[in-house]
Amino acid sequence: GDLLDHYTDHVSMFWLVYITSTSTINVAVNAAHAVVACGYMARCGHYFKHSSGGNFVTRLVEENNYFNMPAMLWNANTVLIPFVKMSYHIEKGLPDRTSTHLLLGLPPVSLALALA
Repeated sequence: GDLLDHYTDHVSMFWLVYITSTSTINVAVNAAHAVVACGYMARCGHYFKHSSGGNFVTRLVEENNYFNMPAMLWNANTVLIPFVKMSYHIEKGLPDRTSTHLLLGLPPVSLALALA
């Protein structure tokens, strides 16, 4: 696979969380994820899913071609919720990190469930 695409994905996911999240824990977990993913790619020369055997985490992520609950919750936390928050910012003039109570509460829940 093209490493530049994977680096861009992980940095973009972190950036979306960074500019929209009110949770220091959420930002820290996503920063750690980006550092580990980018560090792994720099060290190994390939994206983790392109390894021969993988480990528990990589097999879990790859299971069912990303349509598994942890991957979907992680995607909601890193892409979907930030996009909805950004739409409130653009359309309603709300500050970047402000949103509905539901959207402010979903990232910690999705993060906890994805890590569980």
